[in-house]
Amino acid sequence: MRSFPPHHEVRFAQHLVQLCGAILFNLDGCLKHWQKICDAPREYNTKEVSSAKGFLKLWQPTGVQAWLTAVMVDTCCIFRYIEKEAQKPGIIIPDILKYRDTALQKLDIMQTEPYPGGQEELLTKKIAELHPENDEAVDNTPRRTHNTNVTTFRRGKQPIRQEVIDSSRNFLQTRLNEEQTEIVTTIINLTSAKRAIEFINIALPQLESSGISDKQAFIDAVLENFTEMLPDTHIPARDYGVRLYQMLRGSKQPVTKFLSGFCVFCPHSMTVERCVSTYNMLFSNLRMATSEKTLNDRLLIHWNGVPTSQFDPSPMVQEFLQKKQRRMNLPNLSSYAERDFVKKFFTSDC
Repeated sequence: MRSFPPHHEVRFAQHLVQLCGAILFNLDGCLKHWQKICDAPREYNTKEVSSAKGFLKLWQPTGVQAWLTAVMVDTCCIFRYIEKEAQKPGIIIPDILKYRDTALQKLDIMQTEPYPGGQEELLTKKIAELHPENDEAVDNTPRRTHNTNVTTFRRGKQPIRQEVIDSSRNFLQTRLNEEQTEIVTTIINLTSAKRAIEFINIALPQLESSGISDKQAFIDAVLENFTEMLPDTHIPARDYGVRLYQMLRGSKQPVTKFLSGFCVFCPHSMTVERCVSTYNMLFSNLRMATSEKTLNDRLLIHWNGVPTSQFDPSPMVQEFLQKKQRRMNLPNLSSYAERDFVKKFFTSDC
């Protein structure tokens, strides 16, 4: 099975946006090319003509395939927003979740209508220009069966949109919250503490997981330096990252060790990594099962799904970052010459 290079698997959302965007950008040229083949069947073999007719039917501007590609671009742009913002230096988990909440609001805008300025809106305007007599030109391919209580062949655009948006929301809102809620709550409470006693009461249950066994030394360090640890009054209460790093600078061991455990540096870490490595396979407009929660917390994307489905980039990123040489400037002739098929092909033995 073909797989993408490591840097594509790490920055999956960015790669997918570029891929789908390129498809939409070149769609007009492809349609003209396929139409040319259909108009001159004698110049091409039967297989090429048949494939061209199939492409024309599948990729008509008013069809579901082009619309679905545009929806995927807009959806992945939202994930790309999280990925981009979460790679800022010195970011911590509450900051990442702040960008996550912004992305959820963007998904709400896409719930029933195209995202303003997105590819779906541009495609809708293009269809309106091509079909001015019918502003609601859609693919009206009939269903194979009309029994909606069981698996059916064709689905409408709105149910597909609803599943994509709901699966995106479930992934960002439900799955990412399950493991992060306790950590986020602790960080917020620590950075909002006004007194040393309040800080100590919040920190004591977390000392064992932070590898701090001497509670007496920890309490003494907090009581002696809490005034220096307090963030400046002009720092906003919701700016948790700045408040945490200021407390870290004013602290002393073992409090410094304790606070540093809550710092998360990006890129390619925790929430960002999980957003990129989510399940990525979209089943066009076919109904997959009778369950109402078929997608169930999965963002399913068609184009790049198979190579990256169920891919965890953690080992790949770790291996990539540990390499001293990022890119080869010149071809490595020795590695090529040592390959078995090269030796066999260029052997002098008859």
